[in-house]
Amino acid sequence: MKKKRQVTTAVILTAVCVFTAGYLYWCHSLKGQTIWTDVTINGIALQGKSKKEAEKEIQKQFEKEYKHAAITITLADQTYEADIFPVLSINASEEIEHAYQPGHGNWYSRGIEWIQARRQEPVSKEILPEITYPERLRNILEETGIARINTMVETTWKRDASSLTIHKGKTGVKPDMDALEKELLKVLSQHIYEAELPCPEITVSPKTIRLQPFYHNVYVKMSNAFLDETNDFAIVPSVQGVSFDVEKAEKQLEEAEEDSDLKISFTFTEPELSTEELKSMLYRDILGEYTTYGGGSQGRVTNIRLACDSCNDVILNPGETFSYNEAVGERTSERGFQSAPVIANGQLVPGIGGGICQVSTTLYAACLNAGLEIVERHPHSKPVAYVPHGMDAAVSWGTLDYQFRNNTDYPVKIKTFYENGAISAQILGTGNH
Repeated sequence: MKKKRQVTTAVILTAVCVFTAGYLYWCHSLKGQTIWTDVTINGIALQGKSKKEAEKEIQKQFEKEYKHAAITITLADQTYEADIFPVLSINASEEIEHAYQPGHGNWYSRGIEWIQARRQEPVSKEILPEITYPERLRNILEETGIARINTMVETTWKRDASSLTIHKGKTGVKPDMDALEKELLKVLSQHIYEAELPCPEITVSPKTIRLQPFYHNVYVKMSNAFLDETNDFAIVPSVQGVSFDVEKAEKQLEEAEEDSDLKISFTFTEPELSTEELKSMLYRDILGEYTTYGGGSQGRVTNIRLACDSCNDVILNPGETFSYNEAVGERTSERGFQSAPVIANGQLVPGIGGGICQVSTTLYAACLNAGLEIVERHPHSKPVAYVPHGMDAAVSWGTLDYQFRNNTDYPVKIKTFYENGAISAQILGTGNH
């Protein structure tokens, strides 16, 4: 009986040894780098795949599903698509590693793990994308063009000859990019990858327009036409005044509706004395005149005509002095003057230029009537017949001259002419009306 038990024990031990040896051999033969467990991640079956293959397939599936994922952003009745794929990534390495562990631990436990893997119920898991590159979000938003949106309209203006028209701007909005970025990250952290999101806004108002600079640009001081003393009394043209009520216009602009036009009409101030009026005033009045009579010899008449021509149309500005000798010049035969009687030392004697004293005398009388200032005047050495006593003005080249000064506020013009035995002199200027 004892012997039989020993045989039985030996058989069992032998069987165990054989089984153990076979099991260990089988464990040793269960080599490979593939996943044994029946696990599916995001629809990708991992069984039979290497870790690298599994990760590649899951990544491929991630790209397929989320490549075109976009958040729709609305702003000012416009929509913008923000592609959020570059911000995301997926990491299944931990799940893959967990699925890979059975059969890839101690070699002698492979057999048991192989059996367990075959008996295990299939497992399906879902791994969602993660926000891995949040720093890329700002560039993504910039590329949509939303950052350039600003619906605010600035105030504009245009000017014509009589008015300034201001188009008042309009308050608008622009995106709050910082707030938008935070809002998008919040949505993505909730694993929402396709949605319509209103953009956070910043209210933008048009710049406040001050009208004082416009006034300085528009304003023209009214000025009357006048004679420029520093420029030979040339006429400085009159200027029409232009202005507008700044305070009133700014109040109107403040009260005006946005996106409306405000027309500011200019006020024009006409000069009291225009350029044309000043021109018409010059030489319009005969301030003084006088006429003497007498002809004489042909030589004397010739001399009188030459003297009249030399003085005629001479203009004196205010304060200027007229010199008869300077105007007529030296009396010489080369200049056309002829011999005619002249008074010298109380006697009539022949002399070149005789007769021109009648022209200076006639001019002297006209100046007296005009009230002009006599600067130099000399009587003859004997009375003359063509004017009352004491009304004559003798001249002689190099010694005696007749001079007067324009003491009026306007230019004066001398008019001298000889006709039918009459010598006439006029002082033209601007009298008080």
